Amino acid sequence: LSVLVSCNKTDIFSVKEIEGEFTDYKGDVIYAVYENFESGIITDTLYLDNLKFKKNLKLNDSKTPVYLLDSNLNNITTLFLKESDKVSLSGSSQPYQTVITGDSTNILLANFFNENSSLLLKYDSLKKVYIEKHQDSLYIDELVKLNNSIVKISSSFVELNSSSPASTFILYASSRAANMYSV
Repeated sequence: LSVLVSCNKTDIFSVKEIEGEFTDYKGDVIYAVYENFESGIITDTLYLDNLKFKKNLKLNDSKTPVYLLDSNLNNITTLFLKESDKVSLSGSSQPYQTVITGDSTNILLANFFNENSSLLLKYDSLKKVYIEKHQDSLYIDELVKLNNSIVKISSSFVELNSSSPASTFILYASSRAANMYSV
């Protein structure tokens, strides 16, 4: 079986502007981390001016996860973007508390993150100490319990939103976590 593929760079990559305004951010930079097929993992710096930012990202033609991180590398939120998506971020810069307007995929993701923020924050804090505590049975029990809770809420989300690309991202993220911390 032979397959010939021809790609024109302008067909694969697009420049996407994201913008936002946070009411409570203490730093002057945010990082956008995403993958570009040609360049690999990219970290773009978004400079804030009076809590506002705008940045062009060089995205793939298909939906791409874009992780927005604060200056301490904590996740603020995750977007799932391609060229035609229009999104704007506002409100809190606290992890999983950002308001997203624009395309329906990112609105659904933001709602999922915001509704489950306490569970996701607890899970994130446990993941940060995994290397130090991976042999502690009480720690592992807590991590597995949280992971199972996230898989459960993710499954419910996917059932309710099966036709949305947001479900693809939620499935991807929850399966990665399930595989990483399964015992």
